[in-house]
Amino acid sequence: MKKKLFSKNLLSKSMNKYRSARKIGLTPGSLVYTGEKKIATTTIIVTDFNAEKVDRREIAVFTELPEQRESKRWLHIQGLHDTELLQMVGDAFSIHSLVLEDVVNLHQSPKIEEFEDYLFIITKMLTYDEENGELKSEHISFILLDNLIISFQETDAAYFDPIMRRLENPKGRMRKYSADYFLYTLLDLVVDHYFIVIDALADQFERLERNVISNPTRYHVEEIHHLKRQVITFRKLVRPLRDVTNILLSGDVNLISDDTNVFLRDLYDHTIQVIDSLETQRELVSGLLDTYLSQVSHRMNEVMKVLTIMSTIFIPLGFLAGLYGMNFVYMPELNYKYGYFSLLGVMLLIVIGMILFFRHKKWL
Repeated sequence: MKKKLFSKNLLSKSMNKYRSARKIGLTPGSLVYTGEKKIATTTIIVTDFNAEKVDRREIAVFTELPEQRESKRWLHIQGLHDTELLQMVGDAFSIHSLVLEDVVNLHQSPKIEEFEDYLFIITKMLTYDEENGELKSEHISFILLDNLIISFQETDAAYFDPIMRRLENPKGRMRKYSADYFLYTLLDLVVDHYFIVIDALADQFERLERNVISNPTRYHVEEIHHLKRQVITFRKLVRPLRDVTNILLSGDVNLISDDTNVFLRDLYDHTIQVIDSLETQRELVSGLLDTYLSQVSHRMNEVMKVLTIMSTIFIPLGFLAGLYGMNFVYMPELNYKYGYFSLLGVMLLIVIGMILFFRHKKWL
């Protein structure tokens, strides 16, 4: 099972390297999707909302995109493999080709870029597959324009369904606030998923810690190193988000209002909590390897202790058995009627005496 999983991961990495290699030599801004095709067709979901109503629809082709009237709009695109569609979106909203290139480049780390008319943010949506013990990452990008938010997602996973439910609440502030607040809610949901992954990793750590303490085996070393890699990967993908939120809070971003800054400070605090939790988990996992080595050493010491005690008990018994096993003619005890039983009694007394001595010294 582990060999199959290793082969699958190796094949996936090889394919990703192949896709990345296709970009070599191309003009900057060329759209080359560097990931796997995870859904059959790209989905375009358009949601227009204001204080009075919410209108959500799914369109088959981008040319059917209705005109935006006096309302805020969320354009959500699921599936990044259709580069022609992404190019049409870029042309329709005057998005720079380098931005679109980052949208389809799954190896791009989280970042933020401000342009004259829009704001571009890359994040990573993280989930944890507890069955296979794998950390899964999904490339998600956001573009904020005036009263318009465009989001790009690899798959059709329903990550943002809670946002839609909040939009349907007529008393919620999401309808009343500007588009930058809606961007905050999307980023906040991404960070909330990080806490779920942290809890899942913590459960894996506690399970592994119990197994290591109770019955350490060589397979636990592989699990410890695997968990450590998961935490390091998690930390690598989350750390840049701190800089993203810090820039949003700087006050120099034109599309971010002062009203939204209050909520962005809370988002920044949550990001710092995630990073601090990952630092703690990384130290705990590193310490778990020391715990494993300590437990293995302790078990070895216990085994050696038992063997040493047994050897110590049998040393005098072996001496007596060897002494009276010599074939000398003149050995007075050999002719003694009760010599055999006396020797057994002496051996028994030696064994009992040594056991009592070991117990007194608390070696047993």
